[in-house]
Amino acid sequence: MAAPEPLFSRLMQDPRIQIPFILLLVGFIVYALYLKLTDQDPMERAERELWERLAAEFGGRSKLGAWGTLPRLWVPLLDGKGEGLLAYQETPSYGAAGAHRSENASVDTLFTVELIDAPYRVRVHESGLLDSLTALAGAQDIIIGDGGFDGRFVVKSTKPDWAKGYLSDAEVRRLVMEVYALDRGGRFLLEFDEDGMHLRVGGRVDGYPHIRAFALSCSALFEAAVKARPA
Repeated sequence: MAAPEPLFSRLMQDPRIQIPFILLLVGFIVYALYLKLTDQDPMERAERELWERLAAEFGGRSKLGAWGTLPRLWVPLLDGKGEGLLAYQETPSYGAAGAHRSENASVDTLFTVELIDAPYRVRVHESGLLDSLTALAGAQDIIIGDGGFDGRFVVKSTKPDWAKGYLSDAEVRRLVMEVYALDRGGRFLLEFDEDGMHLRVGGRVDGYPHIRAFALSCSALFEAAVKARPA
């Protein structure tokens, strides 16, 4: 005996239900397009206002999110001689077979800035997190000498003397801890490589006080690195 036809399919064959359903669906699509075109979506409007406020305070160039893109802000550094990029970035997740699953993507908050003439690499991440994936060719594990810091983070560097000197500064360690406290996805990373300095925390740092604090702490960490840069 054939399986009974699903109730929804039977109902949709009734014009008294089919026509109102189609009209409702079309109305929903039109309303969604209206919100996008007029920028009336409350969450998007609040995020836009937050980043506009950041741009006004820091005097930076901004590229605000539109049509699903994520906002970016270039923050002036070193008395206007450089720029740091503050941004949300989508981090895709992958299925069991490695297939990209964008619908499950998460968002990280990043701060990155070019650092010229940095032929060394430094990586700081939470202890026990991705240790097997963070090998650096020629890098050494570093102990700073602060029990709380050393117990929480793994530090690796191809220039251990510089990395230890930089992180031995109590103010630098305080700033690292401030940024780390904003991590909500277990993805904290501070890294120096041939392209510059990169800071990442998991999750979307939102709320004006939090993202402002993130930008200020990252800027201060970069400026401390420039002062400590080897000759």
